[in-house]
Amino acid sequence: MAVTGRCSITRATGRVEAVPDHDVTANAACLCADTERAMPQVADGSQDGERLDMMEQLRLAVAAKRPFSGIVTAIQPAASVSRANRWPRIAKADTTLCRLLLVMGFFAAVLVNIVPECAAQDVSVATLPDTGEAYTVSLIFSKDGRLLHEIQLLNPPAAVAVWSVRAITYDATTGSIKHVLNLGPNTWFLSATSDGRTAIISVDRDREDKRAYLLLVDIETGQTQDIPAQWFDADDNNPDATISGDGRIVSAFTESDQKIGELVTLYDWQTKKPVAKQSEGYPAGGFSSGGVTADGKIQFSNNRTGGDVVDPKTGRVLVTVQPHSHRSPDGAWVVEFPNTLYLDAPKEIIIKNGMSGEVVGKLELRIADDEEREKWSWAGGAFCGPAGRFVAAANNTVQVFAIPSGKKVADFPIKSWQDDADPAKTDPTAIVGCSFNGKRVAIRSGTRLTLHDLK
Repeated sequence: MAVTGRCSITRATGRVEAVPDHDVTANAACLCADTERAMPQVADGSQDGERLDMMEQLRLAVAAKRPFSGIVTAIQPAASVSRANRWPRIAKADTTLCRLLLVMGFFAAVLVNIVPECAAQDVSVATLPDTGEAYTVSLIFSKDGRLLHEIQLLNPPAAVAVWSVRAITYDATTGSIKHVLNLGPNTWFLSATSDGRTAIISVDRDREDKRAYLLLVDIETGQTQDIPAQWFDADDNNPDATISGDGRIVSAFTESDQKIGELVTLYDWQTKKPVAKQSEGYPAGGFSSGGVTADGKIQFSNNRTGGDVVDPKTGRVLVTVQPHSHRSPDGAWVVEFPNTLYLDAPKEIIIKNGMSGEVVGKLELRIADDEEREKWSWAGGAFCGPAGRFVAAANNTVQVFAIPSGKKVADFPIKSWQDDADPAKTDPTAIVGCSFNGKRVAIRSGTRLTLHDLK
């Protein structure tokens, strides 16, 4: 399956750039592009330093327990396009040349089955404040595919573990920023609904001078609601909660009762009443967590051994998954990356039935050796809603596969998405998101965000 269009937002240059495989097609399309359409620059939030070390620490923290930390919200509206920065409109005398270039570009695109979509103009955007290190932890499309929600963890310059959350909402068609929501210091992202509209945010986690608490935040409006503190242990300064895909259920994870072990309780958010609970014994080691899944089941997780997805009413184990696994929002499928803590970890990426655990296939890719298997063990990924597609991102590669067959349907050229401004400071594994209909993919690589169309 071929990639049919790409537009790139590059912070370093501030220029909207076409990222085609064939320059003739791109230049023709860009020359005649609608000058009102823009993909704006986003201010660079990176600083010189140990970027990869910071990312590795962040990964370990998330793997450990999604250890995510009053709160002030601020919405920053998108800036309008500066007339001075717009491309001049094409003169009437130039239309013949433009049409000729478009025709040439069209036939070139047909030959390779790639038609790039771009907006060739510089865009003026209000500068975001200097935020030091910025790490994207979530890219989620709205259900109708019109919006893209990006959630970042920020660590300001010269700060030590003072993280904060920033949520950016984009127009997913043009790439323009609609607004930015900044949540104050000592905040951390825990979970979000399947459309990215609502998130659970932890505040003041792991602080000795304050008790941590959790908020339900509307990413688009900034409205917050307190999650009841009594749902958690009184002495737990790092409370853990997740939200179901439809936002109706919020879960609380506790592990203080030695007789029960790990306990996940599901609450109806509207009534705040418990609707189900399940427990599991303590694992032998590692860091554990648990919560509601996107489809309303309960999952227990451990960063070393993985965990079980269980029926919230009966406790019956539906599927056992490895630590670096992804389950589809509707619960139908699981894509399981190899767990290299075990020497016999397979050199393949398995597809399971998400309700029975039955192995139904594997992704159509070749893992040649142990080194490559290690890279794939830390891969990221995203299901395209219930559309039967999965985007996998590993070291210097982003590919799309059909589910459950595992057939590869797209492989994005690295130059079309990777931030090559300073490769030494950019994590080679990109963060990805996919629309519910499986036709739009977002890729974040360092300071570069790209949008891609799929047939």
